[in-house]
Amino acid sequence: MAVDLRLRRPEQATTEPVLLRFDELTEVRPLSYVGARAFLRYEVGPNLDLAARQTRDVARYLKGDIARPGVCTIGTPTMAGTDVLLRGPELLCLLAVDGDDVADLGNAFEAQRVGHA
Repeated sequence: MAVDLRLRRPEQATTEPVLLRFDELTEVRPLSYVGARAFLRYEVGPNLDLAARQTRDVARYLKGDIARPGVCTIGTPTMAGTDVLLRGPELLCLLAVDGDDVADLGNAFEAQRVGHA
């Protein structure tokens, strides 16, 4: 899936989506505004290693050193839409998405998991 992190490298005129594969993920979960805030506060906030990795990864991504950050919580949480947690062994993204219905994303992820089980 292509995800627009809304991060623009200095040499880019516009943002470019990064690619995430379902086989890199173990969890795709929609979160409410309250759920996203709680996740950031109680799971991400106290984990200094995770916060440092996000800072390092985003900086390396913006410099063009890596294809995408492994940890990002950019643009979240939002009351206007839905937040989605994408988690895998080497990836953690909490993303704000437009709209309230992310069922298609969850269904596609589950179908891929069942197909590869």
